[in-house]
Amino acid sequence: MKDVAKLLSRFVRMQSFTGTDYTKSMYDLAHMLDTEFKFPYVAVVPGDKGIIARASEMTELAMDIHFDTVSVGDEHLWSNFPCSGQITKTDDDIIIHGRGAMDDKAFLAGVLQAVKEIGIENVPGLALSISGEEESTMQGIEETIRYWKEARFEPPKDVVVWEPCEGNIGHTHKGTSSINVIVKGKSGHSSIPSECVNPIYYATKFMQEIDKLNENVLSKVKHEDYILSKPVLANTTIHAGDADNAIPDICKVTYNYRCLPSTGSIGFGTGWLIDHMEEMGKRITEGAYLIHEDDISISFEVNRDIPAFHVSKLAPIVDFSKSVYPDAKISPLNFATHAAKWQQHWEYLNGKGYDPSIVVVGDGSIPGQNCHSIDEYCTGTILNKITETAKEYMTGICSPK
Repeated sequence: MKDVAKLLSRFVRMQSFTGTDYTKSMYDLAHMLDTEFKFPYVAVVPGDKGIIARASEMTELAMDIHFDTVSVGDEHLWSNFPCSGQITKTDDDIIIHGRGAMDDKAFLAGVLQAVKEIGIENVPGLALSISGEEESTMQGIEETIRYWKEARFEPPKDVVVWEPCEGNIGHTHKGTSSINVIVKGKSGHSSIPSECVNPIYYATKFMQEIDKLNENVLSKVKHEDYILSKPVLANTTIHAGDADNAIPDICKVTYNYRCLPSTGSIGFGTGWLIDHMEEMGKRITEGAYLIHEDDISISFEVNRDIPAFHVSKLAPIVDFSKSVYPDAKISPLNFATHAAKWQQHWEYLNGKGYDPSIVVVGDGSIPGQNCHSIDEYCTGTILNKITETAKEYMTGICSPK
């Protein structure tokens, strides 16, 4: 337990906040994979947002882990320094503290501990995909998969994506998109609001209309082919102005949309949502009483659009996972992961005729509220379980036949 805990502590100290430059951390990690864990083939993906480490030129199983983390927020709210990797003891366990300890660096520590215990020479079919920006744009996994193809590495037959998923085997999850609503008005001094067009006012009207869409349409969706919950649209940020005596010219509202897979006539994807948003914006601006018609406009931009992910329950890796996790539910997840990108690019990697064989797995006991939270931590018990689970996948799929 001590070895894997110390390893996780090292990873927590290697700061890798999504959206920042963590090139040094990635190269330090690549050096560790080469010198300490003896991977014969280690490549840093161009752009420094991904690493591919292979035990041999043959790839049976790819284990996918993201190395980036969300920011720490206000570090003064933390009980310990957020990137300390401090290890403390309780009566019956140890705790590793810090940002990324649970999401997702615990899984990298557990997987590498499994490699160390088994021996790299005994898992020739293993490859690791370690990348960044999972918490934002997923640019890292996009570039990693692209490089995998361009470098002509043998594509994996199965993929395990490690995520805190509370012990379920995930074969389906919602898509996610981030949409900016940009309301432009006419700025001016707050003492003469009648000569201005306040974008905050129209942004508020737009948000009220979106609430109606959520209540009247999305909340009533029934998707016959999937047991995922309903599509979800949430307002996550709003920003306008920086002075209390000036009416701003722009108000920007951001929405996060979690959509379902589309089948047949059923479709509630990002395109569908944008169409509805544009119609709402048109109604609001056309109904405005303005001296000049071009004093108000509402436009939209999509920051990211990750498709929903679905793999047959009969995919080989799903079936094998049942033996690894006999008590786990084979069920959908309510969040988006790298699995969507592997599924999206499966044909690109493998050619036509190959069905995706991808699952998302966790350790079996991770409380969701411990991810992205203040005072994030991981226990030694969870680390041991991750390690043992990783060993089962490696010996069952990657060992010499």
